[in-house]
Amino acid sequence: MLMVLRLVFYVAANLFFLNQNCTGTEISQRLRAVARTAQIDEIYEESAVVSTENEARISSKIMGTISALPGHVGQRVKKGDVLALVDSRELKLRVEQVAQNLSHSKKAVLQSKELLVIREADLKRLQKSFERAKKFLKTKVTTEEQFETVEAAYIQAQAQMESAKQGLLMAQLQTKISEHKLGEAQITLSHTIISAPFDGLITQRFKEPGELTLPGSPLLMLNDTSQFQLKTHLRESAVGLIKPGDELRIRVGEETLSGQVSEISPRVDPLSRTFQVKIGFSTTKSVFVGMYARVFLPSGKRTVILIPHSAIHRRGQLEMVRILEGTEVSTRYVKIDDVDVNGEVEVRAGLSGGEVLLLQKSRSGEIK
Repeated sequence: MLMVLRLVFYVAANLFFLNQNCTGTEISQRLRAVARTAQIDEIYEESAVVSTENEARISSKIMGTISALPGHVGQRVKKGDVLALVDSRELKLRVEQVAQNLSHSKKAVLQSKELLVIREADLKRLQKSFERAKKFLKTKVTTEEQFETVEAAYIQAQAQMESAKQGLLMAQLQTKISEHKLGEAQITLSHTIISAPFDGLITQRFKEPGELTLPGSPLLMLNDTSQFQLKTHLRESAVGLIKPGDELRIRVGEETLSGQVSEISPRVDPLSRTFQVKIGFSTTKSVFVGMYARVFLPSGKRTVILIPHSAIHRRGQLEMVRILEGTEVSTRYVKIDDVDVNGEVEVRAGLSGGEVLLLQKSRSGEIK
């Protein structure tokens, strides 16, 4: 039945064109074009996925309960905006406790320094007494027993001096340890506030307030939508066909764009025999991360037949051209490729090249 309808339509279309009063003069006044043969790039097509150059899985660095998660999917945020809060009550108590320990350590240092000053004065005084007792002992002015008493006091003062020095060193060491612990506690406390690392769009949310989060467990996905890119995997035979900086034709949704190769992986996957390529692009239309896309990669040359767009007549889903042979006009169905080639279109079937074609005119008489 379908073949019969097509045949009827073909006959009607030919009658329509032939019944138009196309005299030789009128034909000569119409702009003509020749179906020409040309060499164009052979295109290798591959699928791709839309992503962004900056993409971050926002996660917690500590274990805890999520107390707030103000960011929602589709929300735009600025760098530094708070995206999540982890319960910080225990960590605040820890910081206060370590701060008190540090305060005690600093007081101990001051007390140790004061004691050291006292021990130094005692040692100097007893050292003078000891030196004088030694002289008196030689001249028999003092007894052996008196000398031994002064000597014992001097030795004790030396021991007390060393003890005071050790006490100061221990107090200073404890102060440094407390300062280090306080720094660690403050850093850990700061991890309870999770901020945006860059301007972007929240595209996924993995957790809710009240849930437990672990270090590295994702909370949100943040994408910088100021610069999109495609991620695709090309077969290993395409190695050497492109290089960083090359411009490639891409298709995202219904929009055909130009993209620039930004990164080529130097490693081929041994299982899929493909390598990853990233292609940056910009667009003013609505594009979502994860959208399906196509990449068109030139892989050589091929011979094609090209005709102007205005040579194509459409009837429903069928395309045809009007061919001028002498003073006769005939109609021929063709199969075309919708991809524009410098203002022309490729004919896949129906023409062999060299045919003279009549171009369509608008009602104003201009070529369409």
